[in-house]
Amino acid sequence: GHPTPEMVISRGRIAAENGRLLEPFPTLDWSRFFGEALDFDWRAEPGFFDIPADGVEGGGIAAFPVMRLLNPVITRIEQAEFPVREGVLDISAREGFNRVATLNRQGRWVANGVLAGYADRVEGIASTYNTATEIVVIGRSPEAMAAAVNRVLEMGGGITAVENGRIVYELPLPLGGMMSDRPMEELAEKDSALQKFLAERGFPFHDPLYTFIFLPNDFLPEVRLNSRGLMNVKTGESIYPARRLV
Repeated sequence: GHPTPEMVISRGRIAAENGRLLEPFPTLDWSRFFGEALDFDWRAEPGFFDIPADGVEGGGIAAFPVMRLLNPVITRIEQAEFPVREGVLDISAREGFNRVATLNRQGRWVANGVLAGYADRVEGIASTYNTATEIVVIGRSPEAMAAAVNRVLEMGGGITAVENGRIVYELPLPLGGMMSDRPMEELAEKDSALQKFLAERGFPFHDPLYTFIFLPNDFLPEVRLNSRGLMNVKTGESIYPARRLV
């Protein structure tokens, strides 16, 4: 299990002991560190999350390199086949696979992929909380994914999940899209709610935030999804390049 501190000392005073808070959390003026809330002037569309099946006719089968989660962070690459419908891969036709994308915050490019080993009953969940400070979105429904991204844009950053056209989870992160100004107790409850939400939809690991945080980075094995597209970290190869939107 995780180590539990018996005592926390801050500035010479015992702030917490034996699981009890003895000093109040300080109030910070976050405006000293962050400017105004992020303001986005673009919106996502469901088509952003389609993967074209180049050269394969409708009704055919196409192979695609899939990112498989081995734990919340580490991925492996594997090949999977998907039916082709109207010129794009029909990811939803196969159980256990999600569409995944890293979107540029300014809406300039999108890196598309397929994710296995994640929650298999998520329609759309989007987050600005990651090492690349871009937008990561995962889901089975392009419409729900676009709606989740657009709600995140409206909030000026954060995490949003959409099901059946409704927002079913939301955590605003108004400080650069990375941090909240809410009390720690409230954030702990929101984190627990996110873990419960995704566990109920099939997420098999312990911390879903880790997946969002590290999916776009370029320093952990084996494959990542960032401005270069689907990238092999070890070789530096772009397996499936990102595409420009504007």
